[in-house]
Amino acid sequence: MCDLAIAVDEVAAALISQAVESAVLACDFDYDSARMHVTVTTDVTAPDAVDEHSFGWYAVSAITDFLSATVDPYDPLVGGYRVAVEFSRSRGEIDDD
Repeated sequence: MCDLAIAVDEVAAALISQAVESAVLACDFDYDSARMHVTVTTDVTAPDAVDEHSFGWYAVSAITDFLSATVDPYDPLVGGYRVAVEFSRSRGEIDDD
């Protein structure tokens, strides 16, 4: 599952660069014997902070089975938009080694 470490790093780096001051970046991992699912969330300064046309997005989509981003409406309490990027990957034969 080394590819997922690359995906987490890429998504986290992209979100951190757009995060509001004092934002917390959370990474939630859920897995079973067949698949791992990751959700990365934080509060960002602009609703278009996730660039689905960037090289990073392309790279993450190439190494995962599922990739999506959701953006909540502006929250004046945090001064930004809550973004969640979710992705998952099924285990393959190479992952069993």
